[in-house]
Amino acid sequence: MRARLDELTAEEAVLRGETERLEAELPAAEAALRSAEDWLAELATAGAPLEVEVEAAKDHLVDGLAQETRLGNLGEALRQRRQDLDGRRRKLEDEQRDLGERLHANEKA
Repeated sequence: MRARLDELTAEEAVLRGETERLEAELPAAEAALRSAEDWLAELATAGAPLEVEVEAAKDHLVDGLAQETRLGNLGEALRQRRQDLDGRRRKLEDEQRDLGERLHANEKA
């Protein structure tokens, strides 16, 4: 029983020492916490305009991508139209050549 009492007394001394150490560190820890909270508040305040700028940049990017898609579609439509016109031009040239040959044949006949 005496050994257990000595053991508990030693443990009490260690715990008192730890308690005193923690009480001494508490003001510094609380000051660090306040400083961190203040810094977090500053970051949150500074972050709001940045968030607005990011949203605006994202909107511009989306608009740019949409414009790029529209221009790509327009370019493809113009290429298709050009191919159609080239085909019609070749057909008209063939018809003109055929009519010229028929005219030339009729003049000989």
